[in-house]
Amino acid sequence: MTRYRLTALIATMVILLFAGVGHSGQAESGRVTMVSFDKNSNIIAGVPDGVPAVGWYQRQDNTVYVPGVVQPKFPPSPCKILTRVWNRVIAQFPPSVQRKALTAIIQVMAQHQCAADMVRDPANSPQDIMEMAPAP
Repeated sequence: MTRYRLTALIATMVILLFAGVGHSGQAESGRVTMVSFDKNSNIIAGVPDGVPAVGWYQRQDNTVYVPGVVQPKFPPSPCKILTRVWNRVIAQFPPSVQRKALTAIIQVMAQHQCAADMVRDPANSPQDIMEMAPAP
C-alpha cells in the first residue's frame, strides 16, 4: 500500500510540474538601474537594487507603462526630464504610438543610467517586464 502511495505522489508531482501548476508564478517588483537597451530584442540590462549583478529584462507586447513620479526640478537631472517626456507620451498618445516613442526614451534613459520601477516575472530569462515606470 505504501509503495502505491509513493508512486501516486511522484506521478502527481510530475504532472503538476509539466502542467505548470506547481509554479508559484509570483511577480517580483523593484527598482532597476538601466545600463543598456537593445531596441531590436527589447532587452534591458540593468542592476536591481540590492543586487550587485546585472540582470536582463525584456519588454513584452503586453507590458503596461505607468507614469513616473517627478520630483522637484532641482537639482536638474536628465532622468527627471526623461520622466516628464515619458509621462506626456503616456498621457497624449494611443498605445500603438506609445510603444515606439517609449522605445526611444528607454534607450536614452539607459545611456544616462536612469532607474525604473519594474514588475517582472523572475521565472523567465530574461525576465518579462509586466509593468514599468521611470523612477528619477
